[in-house]
Amino acid sequence: MQNEKIETTEIYQNDYLRFYYDHHLNSVVLEYGSESEFLTDEAFKEAMQAYATWVEAHRPTRLLLDNRQMKYIISPEVQAWVVENISPRTQSITRVAVVVSPDLFAEISTEQGLDDVQKEGT
Repeated sequence: MQNEKIETTEIYQNDYLRFYYDHHLNSVVLEYGSESEFLTDEAFKEAMQAYATWVEAHRPTRLLLDNRQMKYIISPEVQAWVVENISPRTQSITRVAVVVSPDLFAEISTEQGLDDVQKEGT
C-alpha cells in the first residue's frame, strides 16, 4: 500500500488544541491534545475566534470534533458565549461529526454546546 500524504491547512494551534482543514475529508477538524484539561476559557475563546474567522473566509460545510483526548469542560457560560459569538459566524457548517471523549463530563459539555447551537439555528 502506498503512503499518501494527507494535505492539511493549519487554522490555529495552541498547547491544548488544534484546528486545521483536512483537504481529503473536506472538513475542518478540531483535535484536542492530551493536556487539554489545562485549557483556559480565554484560550478556548481565542481558538474559537480564529476558527470562526477562517470559516467566514473559506465557507467550509463540515466540522469534525475529535474529542478522544478532550478533558476541557465547556462551562454553560462559555457554551452561551459560543452560541452568541461564534455560531452566527459559522453558518456555512452544515454537518458535524464527533469522535467522543472517554471523559464523560467533557463529552456531556460538548453535547450540551451542540444542542444549544442547534436550538439557536432553528
